[in-house]
Amino acid sequence: MLVASAYEGLDELTGALALSVAVVFLLLILQGDAQAGLRDWLWAVGGVAYVGFLGAHMVLLRDLDDDGDWVFVAVFATFAADTAAYFVGRAIGSRQITPAISPGKTLEGSVAGFIAGVPAVFGLVWLTGIDVDELELLPLALLLPLVAIVGDLAESLIKRGAGVKDASELVPGHGGLLDRLDSLLFTAPLVYYFVIWIFQ
Repeated sequence: MLVASAYEGLDELTGALALSVAVVFLLLILQGDAQAGLRDWLWAVGGVAYVGFLGAHMVLLRDLDDDGDWVFVAVFATFAADTAAYFVGRAIGSRQITPAISPGKTLEGSVAGFIAGVPAVFGLVWLTGIDVDELELLPLALLLPLVAIVGDLAESLIKRGAGVKDASELVPGHGGLLDRLDSLLFTAPLVYYFVIWIFQ
């Protein structure tokens, strides 16, 4: 429902989010379990907001231009940062930054992700031919790899809190499908709001 509403615009998306929160309440009231009601409501609304609302920004981002160039920038700059962080972290990473949340996340990998992510934003904007001032683009280039790291850690925090190692077995060896999308769920809204607030 949230993704479908995003096709109509941001106002419709936020309205659908409000409706989703209310519908979850209604379903739990009908279920009638007062002891588990708050816990179940928090989990359901958290999932709706995390995957549905944040993920729907990919649709909003696509609608900013005719060719989906900003989606291309968001997706592949995020992948560049994630990939560099993963491989450098595996190869030489030794200093854990959040051992209780994500033992595999290292300082060395995070620095590599940042170093790869910044030029990736500039390179992809140039490649797509998006006409923006490079100085105005600099804050986005600096923020995107940092936000990608936060997105990755946020998903790890959810998994640890739920007491699961993998979000699913749909993508073997990667901690589940959400491990492929976790950073994008944060970077897509970042790029969307940056573009509409700075470039439009």
